[in-house]
Amino acid sequence: MSEKIREAREKLEDWLAHPNELGKKPKKIEYTNYFMDEEGIECYIFRFKETLFGKWILAIVSDSGTFSE
Repeated sequence: MSEKIREAREKLEDWLAHPNELGKKPKKIEYTNYFMDEEGIECYIFRFKETLFGKWILAIVSDSGTFSE
């Protein structure tokens, strides 16, 4: 795993652990893809599960912020 992907994953885990979001680290998290937006910002796509048997949820991590459904 590249350093940038690892950093993005840690950012996502910290964000999800915040009480206003998931409130804890997800049970499972996987890197899926990367893209650069029209402004040249690197965006990393992850999927995660809140519980072991929960549904997959997508999240995007970039310098602009972290977003999820």
